[in-house]
Amino acid sequence: MNGKAWVVAILIIDKHHQRKGYGRAAMEQVIQQARTEAPDKSGIVISYRPSNVVAERLYTSLGFKPEGEFEGDVLAWFRFQPPSVYTPARALNLLDVGLTGRLPSRS
Repeated sequence: MNGKAWVVAILIIDKHHQRKGYGRAAMEQVIQQARTEAPDKSGIVISYRPSNVVAERLYTSLGFKPEGEFEGDVLAWFRFQPPSVYTPARALNLLDVGLTGRLPSRS
């Protein structure tokens, strides 16, 4: 990976605290922090055992995609997307300009 991705080495939630949203909250924080602190990275990679269906569902629901295998574990990537020029507010402004030929007033 040549330092081009964040790696989540391990994520363990104590069995007494599973199914309470802690794993999701932790991974959402990792995604947010990685995007903010390392925009030059290509994404985040994590691994899990193929038999761990709960982990697979969590990571898939967050946008991770299985892209390989390492020592019998599934490697899943969350790839950062380049920022879009067309945010909803930007698209609205472009539409306004197209319809009227001028920018909306800022009164």
